[in-house]
Amino acid sequence: MIVTTNTQLPVRGSHLILSDPAAVTSATYGVAFQWPGESSLNRPASLVIDREGVIRFIYLAGTKPGRHFDSTEAGEDTHWSYDRPSPDELLRIIDSLDKRAADQEGDLARLRKSDVARLIAALKENDAHVRAEAASLLAVRDAKTDGAAPALVAALADPISFVRWEAAKALGKIGQKNKAVVTALLTSLKDSDEGVRAAAAEALGRIGPDAQSAVPALLQLQGDPFDVVRTMAGRAVGQIGPAAIADLIEALKDTDPNVRLAAAGGLGLMRAKSKSAVSALSEALSDKNAHVRMTSAETLGRIGPDAVRALPALKALLKDRYAGARAKAIDALVAIDPEAESLAAMLVVALADEDARVRHAAAGSLAQVRPVAQEAVPALKTALKDGDGYIRLAAAVSLSRIDPDSKDLVVPVLVTLLKCEEGEVRVRAAAHLRSIDPRAAKEAGVH
Repeated sequence: MIVTTNTQLPVRGSHLILSDPAAVTSATYGVAFQWPGESSLNRPASLVIDREGVIRFIYLAGTKPGRHFDSTEAGEDTHWSYDRPSPDELLRIIDSLDKRAADQEGDLARLRKSDVARLIAALKENDAHVRAEAASLLAVRDAKTDGAAPALVAALADPISFVRWEAAKALGKIGQKNKAVVTALLTSLKDSDEGVRAAAAEALGRIGPDAQSAVPALLQLQGDPFDVVRTMAGRAVGQIGPAAIADLIEALKDTDPNVRLAAAGGLGLMRAKSKSAVSALSEALSDKNAHVRMTSAETLGRIGPDAVRALPALKALLKDRYAGARAKAIDALVAIDPEAESLAAMLVVALADEDARVRHAAAGSLAQVRPVAQEAVPALKTALKDGDGYIRLAAAVSLSRIDPDSKDLVVPVLVTLLKCEEGEVRVRAAAHLRSIDPRAAKEAGVH
């Protein structure tokens, strides 16, 4: 059987015969299975895979003379790439796997009935799956005062990645107010396995404010090649909360754009609590990295009215060369001060922007401007003909709120949008049509 994957295979709960390490494998269609590694480069492999897709047994070719498919005996002159287990050998392997699985399940069943002391001891068992299960069980037991934390910290150095993963997750649940745990998890943020790095980040987030010292390392993970690691690291910074604000402000000046981007996003997770960062975020609106500028604008909008000092810099951002930054500047301006001077006029100009994101932000925001932006009505009527369904919808909603007398223009647009390819547009168009003209909605089949 040939398996193609470029990620770590799920070994949690599996029963590898040769060893416990998770298998990272790849293959090309029509080419023999290739096992990676310096000592076994380009060596075909025979595998036994269970119905859940877990590799249960691996046999690397080249350890003895090969055997042709139509032969029951190995031949000295047969190329080593034909080396593979015979059918009888594979049947014996499968039988032994079934027995091992049954034995292991029995061990795990007994472990689940154990007390905390027995679970701590099980972290040193020979079977990696027992060690992982013990760590997992300690996470759901009241083990904070029973010496579990030191044992789990030691398990972070386990040679098997999924044991380290379970240990990190468990420490996130029982490691509050424990500096040794935070220190150990900081080390795990550099683990060679992406699953362990993600679990360590998640654990630090669970610990919360007591993990403040981890903020710089978590920000560095925004350069990690795996999305799950970046996501967990960013989430952890938000969970650490206001205790992280000072570090995040400092990180806005980091030389690494990934760190600056993560800092801006982390401050946004805390919304108004990040008001002390307004000056630093205003400066970040001129960052040389477009995504940092965009995220800084978004964060200022999340802070809200307390970010009023950033209005001049946000207005300047409306002329940014990156459309994403211009769009977020619009959202932020309206969120901070919908009565800002000349705001309506700026949004009317933005309705003619070359980028759909900017036009959409302007069309959707005009209804929030105060006083009511009557001067925007002609531009919104023009936007009803935009080629983008999202923009036509946003213009229709804003126009109906600014100028109720425009209903005769808005209703036909909404009815047309009921056939739009984008499902979200259809749903929102139906809801707005029902709210402004129930009869037209019923005639259009909206119930």
